[in-house]
Parts: sequence; C-alpha cells; structure tokens
Amino acid sequence: MKKIKGLLLKDILQSKSYLFIYIFVYVIFAVVGIFLAISSKSGTEYFNDPNVSEESLAIGLLQSSILSCIFVFCLSPMYAASGITLSFQQDEKWNFDKFAVASGISRKTIVTEKFCFGLLVTLPSFIVSVIVAIVIAIMNTYSLKYLVVLYCLLINIGGLLIHSSVALVFNTFLGSVKGRVWLSIATIFGLLLEGGIFYFYAGVGINNVLYGSLITFGFLLISIGIAIGLYFLSLKAYLNKEF
Repeated sequence: MKKIKGLLLKDILQSKSYLFIYIFVYVIFAVVGIFLAISSKSGTEYFNDPNVSEESLAIGLLQSSILSCIFVFCLSPMYAASGITLSFQQDEKWNFDKFAVASGISRKTIVTEKFCFGLLVTLPSFIVSVIVAIVIAIMNTYSLKYLVVLYCLLINIGGLLIHSSVALVFNTFLGSVKGRVWLSIATIFGLLLEGGIFYFYAGVGINNVLYGSLITFGFLLISIGIAIGLYFLSLKAYLNKEF
C-alpha cells in the first residue's frame, strides 16, 4: 500500500502542470453543462399545451434536460481517460518503468497504481456530473427527479469505469504512443455505448422505476465487470512486457 501511495504521489507531481489544464477543461464542462440544463426548457415544444398533464409535462422537461446535457455526461468520462495515457507517457519518457522494476517494485503494484490513478483523475469528471445533475433537479418538478439524476450519475460512473479501464489496457499492451491512437478509436464506441444507455434510460426508464433500475444497475454491473476484467488483462500484459 505504501508503494502504491508513493507511485500515486509521483504521478500527481509529474502531471501537475497538465492537471491544471485538466481541471480548467472541466470548469468549462461545468459551465456548458449548467447552461444546457438551464436552457433545456426551450427544447420541449408542448410546455404550453393545455392538453398535456402536469406529470407528463414534468417528465418531458426532465427528458429534455438530460438529453440536452448528454454531451457533458458522456464526453467528460472520455476526457478523464487521458490521465492514464499521460501517466504512461511520462514513465516512458524518463524510463521510470524500467527503474521501478529494477528497484524491486512488482509489476502488479505498478499496474494497480495506474488503475488507482485512473480512478483518481476521474474525480473532476464526476464532480462536474454531480453539479449538472443538481442543476437539472433544481430546474424540474417531477416527483422522482432526485432518483432520476441519481441513476444518471450511476450511468456516468459506469462510463468512467469503462473509459479508464480501456485506457489502461491499451497503454499496458501497446505503450502510450500506439495506445493513444487505438484509445481514440475505442472512445468512439464508448461514447456510443454510454450515449445509447442515456437515450434508452431517458426514453424508457424515467417514468418507470423498474425499467430504470434494470437499465442503470445492469449497465453499472457490466461496467464493473469490464473494468475488473480489463484490469487483470492489463496485469497479464504488463507481467509479460519486456523492457
């Protein structure tokens, strides 16, 4: 555990100049997300229709808010995965991985630390999603709005796990240079998957707690399974890596 903490501190310190830019980008994400959440009312055409019930109106507004903010909910996890690539890039630049292995640090410890660092750098993304979700809840009157935004955050956590674990496996297998290229391709599929889940939940799960729970927790469990599986796959790749 002490070795993992030391490696985490090393990654944070050597990436601190990047982390300032990283946090600035997430401030922009937060501003854009808040703006989209507040302005989402204009996207629903039947707000002034007297034939629409109050509950249907509230559900429609909530759907509009979530779909308006899907850009933030889906794109911020993708950007979070770049932190792992940067960590590998810095290690390769200074040959730290060779030094660490020669110094007696196990390869399992190195991969575990990278996985932990990947989860750590997703924190700004999750904070942004929480802020946007709170604004969405404030802007809506639907009785189950807090449950809905909680489920949106759970879907967001699933996206963070998938993007981070995919970044880990590509960097351990291919290194930071080739890994970055293939990660760019993989993130497209990740965005489509997470975006599809959000659209499916917004269309089916908002007004049905059972369907919403199945969609949300099903995706979260699958994401956890993928993250664990890719962690062990990354560990296997790194154990067989030649320096």
